[in-house]
Amino acid sequence: MEKHEQRLDYLDQDEIRKIDDFLLSKHTALLTIVFTDIVGSTAATEKLGDSIFLKLKALHDDLFKATMCRNGEGIIIKEIGDSFLCVFAEPSTAVMRSLDFQREIHKNREALSNSGYTLSVKIGIHVGQVAFENSFKPDVFGKHVNRTARLVSLASSNLIVASLSVYENAIGWLKDFKDYGIEWKYYGKTVVKGISEKIEVYGFFLSENGTPALPKVFARQKLIKSIIIVLAVIVFGCFVYMVRQQYSGMTKLRAEAAKASQKKTYYIQFNFSDTIASVKAQSNDRRIDLEELKEKLQSQFVSLMYPDSVITEEDLFVQMAKKGLPQKRLDPIEDGSFLYDSLQTQGNFFIYLKEISLRSDSILCTIRSSIRGTTSVTTRSVSSWGDYVFANQELEIDFRNDIQKILLDFRLSERQASVIEIKGNTIVFHKEPGSALKQGSVIAFKRIYTESKELQLDFQKRIDYLNAHHPDSALINREVESREGWIKSFELGTQSVLENVYAKAKVLQVFDSTGTAALFNNKIFLEEKPRPGDQIYLYY
Repeated sequence: MEKHEQRLDYLDQDEIRKIDDFLLSKHTALLTIVFTDIVGSTAATEKLGDSIFLKLKALHDDLFKATMCRNGEGIIIKEIGDSFLCVFAEPSTAVMRSLDFQREIHKNREALSNSGYTLSVKIGIHVGQVAFENSFKPDVFGKHVNRTARLVSLASSNLIVASLSVYENAIGWLKDFKDYGIEWKYYGKTVVKGISEKIEVYGFFLSENGTPALPKVFARQKLIKSIIIVLAVIVFGCFVYMVRQQYSGMTKLRAEAAKASQKKTYYIQFNFSDTIASVKAQSNDRRIDLEELKEKLQSQFVSLMYPDSVITEEDLFVQMAKKGLPQKRLDPIEDGSFLYDSLQTQGNFFIYLKEISLRSDSILCTIRSSIRGTTSVTTRSVSSWGDYVFANQELEIDFRNDIQKILLDFRLSERQASVIEIKGNTIVFHKEPGSALKQGSVIAFKRIYTESKELQLDFQKRIDYLNAHHPDSALINREVESREGWIKSFELGTQSVLENVYAKAKVLQVFDSTGTAALFNNKIFLEEKPRPGDQIYLYY
């Protein structure tokens, strides 16, 4: 193409006269300029040789002249090497004839082929005013020709590239030729050599020839846009990943902090020293090592309480020494407040070794425990003590089981929820913060009585029901005794009484603050059911 562009601006007198006559015959000051170019002509000439290529070009020229000059609608102004410059009066006619030419090229593709090469054409079309007051302006015409040449340089094989002015003037007419197989497409804006502003580019082609390749400049734009999108997606993905990692890390830290804040501390103290003398009195051969015994029990206690932490007497002495406090053994009654307030313990366990039986190979211990409530309504501490016998052969298992039973008994004393509503056999309840209720938990109910009359009425209903349905039941006497005992408590000034309700249920669903449960069949008191306000406890 470059070898032809040097001659585009130049018009000889015959060419000027030809254009001038055409303008006068068409009574127009506008011209639609069509510029064609054979794709890959230089490479084809080198491959095929001049004679063969010129033979293919001669057929191309005949097809072009027959098509473009049909009915005098267009005239050829210049033939420059393998390119033609011609003009039309109407943009729609220029586009139609260019499409006709492409169709003829396609129909004759076998005749236009040789040694693997098939001649194809690309076309550029532009429209502009070239005359003023019936006077043709060659310099203005030259500028429009140059713009047309730039358009054809953008085109790919079998494609007609047109400017915005051509598209706007031609599209309304071309839509009437729906059966002609005309396709058009908007490619976008681009900058071309010699033209300062961006030009809008449209493409026309025949559907029967297939969709032409995207013009290189727009293919590059598309590639760059795709790369930018991919990079943007990668950057955004990295950003999202970093945010998620940061959020995940923060969430993990918050979870760990929350877990740490929920982590409980227990204190354990072994009082074994008082029993050493009695052990020596029983046998000169001590078969039980008290330090080893203490380590075994302490190890079981720490393992059972995990992930909660355990403070031992030795740990406490170290803390006291750091603070300059005197080291002394703690008493479960006198020092309970110190453990709860200063060490923030959840529970305290004191293990007393009372007796070692070398004959039965067992030990007798007293365990004193004090545990604070974990729900919002159970802030008080619950104390218990009892004697436990541990067989030396199963010492660790027995100790672990008894500590678990102490914890379980405490958990049973904690209120977990309260009844909101009864719907048939379904109970809707409100959970207490820190509640241990979960799906499948079996629950029991207790009722608060603040008046003696209400308590007496409920007890009398039970007693009447037992007399009618279970007259020989020992429950009758127990209910009578319980009623009399609670009535006496009210008489002595008790403000409220917490009494068991003869009903059990199984938790169906647990939500953030509420849940539902299904009542079991009550085999003793068929008519007794919980009421709104009744308290809910775990049942084992």
